[in-house]
Amino acid sequence: MYADGLDRRIGHQILVGSLAEGYVYTVNRVLAVVFLLLFVGGFIPAFVDLLAINAADTILHLLSALLTGYWGFIAPRQVAPARPRV
Repeated sequence: MYADGLDRRIGHQILVGSLAEGYVYTVNRVLAVVFLLLFVGGFIPAFVDLLAINAADTILHLLSALLTGYWGFIAPRQVAPARPRV
């Protein structure tokens, strides 16, 4: 965790971007690329030492890349109409 709260600001931007209409797919695409880079970086010794990534992190990054990649690139863009509130 960063001392200046950078992680909270980044998380807030991702949350707001993922909820804003039209940005859901963009946010998931960016996250998929980041997770994929972290997955590949998990096999580079200098990168592993720099960020202290272990095998469990590498697997988690792969699963996260697959999930966000599906939501960003493959999932249908059709949204079901909202049900009227009673």
